[in-house]
Amino acid sequence: MCDGLLGNRIEDYSLCATLARDQTSMALATKQPESDHEIKLKGFEFIRFFILSMIASTILLIAGVVVLGWDVEMEISVEASGHVEPVEKKFVKSETMGTIEEVLIHAGQQVAKGDTLFILDASEWQKEAAKIEKEIAINQRQREELRETLFFDRQRIASSLDQARLEHEASGLRLEQILREQQLYQQYLKEREERTLSLETLLPVKLQQNNLNRVQQRMTYLEIELDALVVREKEIQTLKLVGDKLLQERDWIQEQIRKTVIISPIAGIVLTSDIETIEGDRVSVGSPVLELAQLNKWQARVFVQEVDISKIEMGQDVKLYIHAFPHMNYKIFSGRVIELPSRNQVVHQNAMALTLYPVKILIDEPFVRSGDQIYPVAYGMHLDAKIIIERSFLWQIAWKKIKEAFGIVDKQNPLVF
Repeated sequence: MCDGLLGNRIEDYSLCATLARDQTSMALATKQPESDHEIKLKGFEFIRFFILSMIASTILLIAGVVVLGWDVEMEISVEASGHVEPVEKKFVKSETMGTIEEVLIHAGQQVAKGDTLFILDASEWQKEAAKIEKEIAINQRQREELRETLFFDRQRIASSLDQARLEHEASGLRLEQILREQQLYQQYLKEREERTLSLETLLPVKLQQNNLNRVQQRMTYLEIELDALVVREKEIQTLKLVGDKLLQERDWIQEQIRKTVIISPIAGIVLTSDIETIEGDRVSVGSPVLELAQLNKWQARVFVQEVDISKIEMGQDVKLYIHAFPHMNYKIFSGRVIELPSRNQVVHQNAMALTLYPVKILIDEPFVRSGDQIYPVAYGMHLDAKIIIERSFLWQIAWKKIKEAFGIVDKQNPLVF
């Protein structure tokens, strides 16, 4: 209508413009209620979606917590710090007296069982050994000479005694013959009624009797000499006893010479510092010279605070974080408690006195592998430890805390949930 008016009567332009504005206003007034309604509907839908999303998230979160609490274990631990040390330390002691002549090892050196550690001056023992060797040679020579002398004397005396026995037998027979002859002669004289004499007084009988007595005396002397040889044979036994004692003394001196070479009783690492400075020192029997740590058996000595020491028990698992081997690059070492403290130790830190208790932990695998290389732990390495005092599922721990909150405790076994 405005187009017709605008074309016929220009003066009516203002009227058409007014009519157009009124129509536009009426159209906008009619359309505005529909836009507000749509906005409200969309708002309600967004709120409902948000609430449903929150409910679903909460349900999923609770379900996740339940699943994790049922299947995931949690560890409660006591933290401590300390250092690495060997399980077994062994003092190497001198088994003989002497002056340390040469030291063949240094602090931190790894040695095998039987390796030479140091050598003592053996000159004094060697002099004693030479002296004993001379005495042994003299003793053996004396025994050999005495044995030969006795052998020849025995042969000589035995031969002379055999000869004297033959002479004695012959003299006896000769005496019997003379007596028989004199008896016949005296009987002959008696038959002729001539004077007779006693047989013992006859000169031939006397001479032969004297000869028999002389041979008898010589036999007795030879028998005495033969008996004397038995006594002299005891001298050989005495010399042998002296010789055996000298041999024992020589063996003892040789053992002392052998002990001047000090060897390692175990495979380990030298712990004694400045070991080179002991050259020239005089040591006696049983004097400790150096300290060794046994290989492949290492432990951690950690210090636990007084408030936590009652929670530590034998056999508890331990996680060890050795500073020299960062666990992000290598591994977390494992171990177990093998010794509880018998006494405390006061440590001064930041002008405060702390009461700590040393606990020993055996390290299961005291080394790390990097390719084909094996790197063992070393004495004195610093570490942090987590001693696991309790390991259980999350729901068990939560249930325990709830029971503790209400004062409910299992008296028979407080750790059973």
